[in-house]
Amino acid sequence: MDVVGAATPAPAGVGDTAESAELARRMDALRASPAAVALRELDATVRLCPGDAYFYDEALGQVVVQRKATFVAYGLGRGAAAPPPRGVLVGATACRLAVSSLDGSLLAVQVSETLVLVAEADGPRRWRVEVRGGAPGVGAFLERLAGGGGGGGDGAPRVVPGGVLWSDHGGTSQDLIVVTTRGADLYKVSSARGQCKLVRTLGHATRCFRYAPAHRLLVLATGPDGSELRCYFLRRDVGDLPRFELPPPERVPPLALAGYGAGRGGTRERHAQLQRLLSRPFSTRAGGPALDPRDLLLAAAYGEPLLLHRRPGARALDVFAVRRDGCAPLRTLEPGFPGPYGVSATDDLLLVHGAKARATAVFDVRGPRGPAAVDVGGAASKRATGREVRFGNSSGRAAHWAQTQQPKH
Repeated sequence: MDVVGAATPAPAGVGDTAESAELARRMDALRASPAAVALRELDATVRLCPGDAYFYDEALGQVVVQRKATFVAYGLGRGAAAPPPRGVLVGATACRLAVSSLDGSLLAVQVSETLVLVAEADGPRRWRVEVRGGAPGVGAFLERLAGGGGGGGDGAPRVVPGGVLWSDHGGTSQDLIVVTTRGADLYKVSSARGQCKLVRTLGHATRCFRYAPAHRLLVLATGPDGSELRCYFLRRDVGDLPRFELPPPERVPPLALAGYGAGRGGTRERHAQLQRLLSRPFSTRAGGPALDPRDLLLAAAYGEPLLLHRRPGARALDVFAVRRDGCAPLRTLEPGFPGPYGVSATDDLLLVHGAKARATAVFDVRGPRGPAAVDVGGAASKRATGREVRFGNSSGRAAHWAQTQQPKH
């Protein structure tokens, strides 16, 4: 999660109550970057050097620290009695991302846009995962002609930023997912068998992606403008299949985002678009808005994953519930301040953060329309918005309610 700013102190005498002080404290904590919070916690127990690189994994609750060619994964909240973790010597100092497998037995290190190294945490085995060019298909060809983000300057596939993930499906192997500009490559990595094997590829020209570890949900933003969302649930239960087989993911029907025009229609329409693009000069082939990766967000509330999308230039977020049978539109959130937005969730509430406005709007997707509260710089917002939120405890979860009143002039 990106840093989206912190609240400014409220003026003295404005909302000077215990409830507003608690609200301001919680808003500050939620706006803070999880990576920054994790580093502060880690720095209290481990001496960090200025030359170290840090990679925070929120799903596993750990920080991978790179010191030259050695990588150490520190679990947060381990306690003083926990044994110190061992370093993994990968043999590469250039690193863009480092991620541990779910069981901690493997480490994936992205060295460049086309190379990922996989190393055993307690063994000598090392594997190279190289992203190579292949048959791109009509979708990827359209992406390149339209000037989209379907590859490098020469059209070659590359790893999407942050596109190295881990999953598992039982047994002794771990599942490595490498998201590239041509789709997602699924590998099965087994230390017992000594192999790192490409099992299948989800072939679609990809602009960006989102991943929800708790639900094993992978979302690819595909098409010439990134507006065709393809969702996959990575299977954890292999059923009757042998555990050494990597099961195919469950495909969700694609979702076409509103506000974009390129790349729509069936095969005939796409081929017609290809012919139109080929007939134009290269300087005029790019046209229409493309999806800004900052405008595609993923959260969870009431036990199901939610997709949030901001249309180009809009001051609202369209919310979709991602289910096995499709993406169901739920509602539109209007925070009341401009984007781009960041989203976090707590107690089934969605908190929409605005970096420019340094504000947070609280929404209940199953509650009444409109935000339950808007916080701008702590308690000072209540004078401007006339809304107040109090936090208590009921049945083991935080209860909330909003009290609306006329603003005082």
